[in-house]
Amino acid sequence: MNQPTYSVEYFDLGAEYTADDESTIIRNVLLCGNESRNGYKIPPTAFENASKLYVGKPVFIDHAPDPKKPALRSLRDMAGVITFARMRGGKPYGDIDTADLPGGPQLLAIARKRLPGVGMSHSAIYEWDSARKTVLKVKEILSVDAVVRPATTNSFYEGDQGRDWATEVENLKVLLALEREEADKLKSRLSQAERLARRTLDKVSATEYVERNKHLMFSR
Repeated sequence: MNQPTYSVEYFDLGAEYTADDESTIIRNVLLCGNESRNGYKIPPTAFENASKLYVGKPVFIDHAPDPKKPALRSLRDMAGVITFARMRGGKPYGDIDTADLPGGPQLLAIARKRLPGVGMSHSAIYEWDSARKTVLKVKEILSVDAVVRPATTNSFYEGDQGRDWATEVENLKVLLALEREEADKLKSRLSQAERLARRTLDKVSATEYVERNKHLMFSR
C-alpha cells in the first residue's frame, strides 16, 4: 500500500554551505537518509532517479499543519526550490534555491548560522515491503521540509503524535530570533533609503532655488 509519509533525518543544514554572502543557493543539502528516525529503512535502491524525484520540488519551513495531508501547504511557508539533485554515498543530496520566496531569507539565515539540530523532513509516497519495515521504492516526493529538532513518534508521521511542546517553544524562539534579525536588517536598509531620499530632495530643492533666482544672480 502506498501512503504519504514523513521521513525526518538529523543533519546540520548548510554543513557544506560554501557560497558567498550574496548567494541565495544552499548547496549539498542532505535531502533524506537511509533510515527513518521511526526505524524503517530507505535503502539506496529505493531512489531510482534522484534528479527526477527531487528537482523542481518545493522546500517549506516546518511540517504541513495536518500531517495526514502533507501535500496541503501554504505558499507563505515556501522557502526554496530544489534545483539540482544527485546520489552520494547512497543518499540523495541537492541544491536549494531560496531566491524571491517568502521563507527563503529564513532558511538561508539558518544555513548560514550553521544551527545544530536542523533536519530535513522528506515528505514522500513510498512503496513498502510486506512488513512495512523497508521502503522498496520512493514513488513521489511531495516536498522537503526544514524542521528544528523534530519530534519522534511511533506513527509513520513524524510529529503526528506525542509532540514535545518544550522543543516546540525552543523552535519558535530560534525562528523568532531569525525574524527579528531580518527585521533589523530591513530597518537599517529603510533608514539608509530615507537618508538617501532626504539628500536627493535637498539637492533638488537647491537646484530649483538656483533656477528660480538665476535672473537675480545675473542682474547684479
